[in-house]
Amino acid sequence: MLAEPFDAHAVKISYERQFLSGSPFYSAAPPNAYERLLSGLVKRVEVLDSHTVAITLHYQRPHQFALVNIVSPRALTRYGGHLTRTPVGTGPFRLERWQADRIVLAPFAESWRGRPRVSHATFIVIPDSQVAMERWEAGEFDLMSSVPPNFLERSAADPNVRLVKVGGLNLRFLGMQMDRTALQDRRVREAVVRAVDLERLATYSGRGTLLPARGPLPPIALSYDPEIRQPISSPERAHTLLQEAGVSSGLTLRLLYNASLEYWSEAVQAIRSDLRKVGIGVDLVGVADWKSFHEERRKGTHDLYLYGWAVSTPDPERFLSPLFHSKSQDNFGRYGNAKVDQLLEQARQPMEDARRLALHRDATRLIVADVPALFLFHQIQFAAHHTRIGGLTLNLYGWPQDKLTTVEFR
Repeated sequence: MLAEPFDAHAVKISYERQFLSGSPFYSAAPPNAYERLLSGLVKRVEVLDSHTVAITLHYQRPHQFALVNIVSPRALTRYGGHLTRTPVGTGPFRLERWQADRIVLAPFAESWRGRPRVSHATFIVIPDSQVAMERWEAGEFDLMSSVPPNFLERSAADPNVRLVKVGGLNLRFLGMQMDRTALQDRRVREAVVRAVDLERLATYSGRGTLLPARGPLPPIALSYDPEIRQPISSPERAHTLLQEAGVSSGLTLRLLYNASLEYWSEAVQAIRSDLRKVGIGVDLVGVADWKSFHEERRKGTHDLYLYGWAVSTPDPERFLSPLFHSKSQDNFGRYGNAKVDQLLEQARQPMEDARRLALHRDATRLIVADVPALFLFHQIQFAAHHTRIGGLTLNLYGWPQDKLTTVEFR
C-alpha cells in the first residue's frame, strides 16, 4: 500500500489535475464533470509552504472546494491517474478487494481521523431493486442507500428498521429542443407544460417521494422563490395554445429517455398519455443506459428528453449555470437568453450574498417565463438502516453517504 504525507503539494496536484490541461495528471477522457465548474472558478493554486496552499478564485464560492478529493501524487504517478480501482486518498478506509458485485474496504489505522470502529465495510451492488429489497428484508444488510417507493410502507412498519429522509437537491425535467421547428413557438412549449398533470404524476410514480416542481430550483435551494412557478396544468388552455399556434392536430414529438430506470419508464407513459389528450402525439425513444442516451442525444433527432440533475450543495448556481447558460455543455436543449447569461455571469462577480441570490432569482424568473422545459419534480430519497447501527450520520443533501468513522453495532 502506498503511503506519503498529505501536504500542500498533494492539494495543488489534486486540484490542477481536475481542470488544468497543463497538469501532468490532467486527462480529457473520460469527460470530467468538475472540469467545467473548476476551470471557471479557480484562477491559480500556489504552494506557500508544506502545509499552506493559496487558491485564488475568479469569484467567491469557496464551498465548491468540496468537489475535489485529495489523492496521493505518488499513486497518480504509479497508476497514471486511473484511481477508480486503485484509490489512494486521505480516507479512513482502504480498498481491500473489488469483485464483480461487491467492494470491500478495510480500516486504515493511521488515518488522521483515527481507526474506524468497524472491522470491514462491504458494499453490495444489486441492479434489481426487487431482489435488493428481498435480501434487505432477509437481514443480509445493515444499510440500504435507497429504498424504492413501493417498499417504504413495509420498511416503516418494521420495528427493527429506521428510515432516514435525505436528498432533495435535484431536478427531474422534460427538456425541450429549442431549435426544433414546432418547439420554437413558446405557445407550443407552454401547451406541453400545461398538458401534463404533475400532481398525479408525482403521486402515482413517486408514491410520496416526489415533490412536484414549480421551476428549476428545489425548495431547499438558496434562491428558491415560491412565487416563481411554471404554468399550471390545464388541458383546456393547452388546447387553446395549440390552436393559436396553428398546430392543433398532427403534431408528433419524439421523446428520448433512459429506459433502464423503472420510474422514468413509468413517467414517460403518463406524460405521453397526457399529451395525447390535448392532441400531441409522442414517439418514445427508450435507450438501454446513459451511454446510449448521450449517443442518441448527440444525433439531435428528438424533440423532448427526460433528464435529471443533482448537486451536493444548495447553491442555485449549480442548477442554473450548467442547465441554462447558452454556452454550457450541459444545456442539452440549446436554450439561450442573453439576459439570463448576463445575470448568471454577473452573479459570479464578488458581491454580497444577498445580492447574488437576488440575481439568481431574477434569472430563474426569466428561465421559467421562457418555458425551456417541463420541470417535473424533486425526488426525496429514503435510506434505511437496522436499529442495531449507531453513530451513523448521513448526508442530508445528496445521496446518503457516511465516512463510517463513528459507526458501531449495538
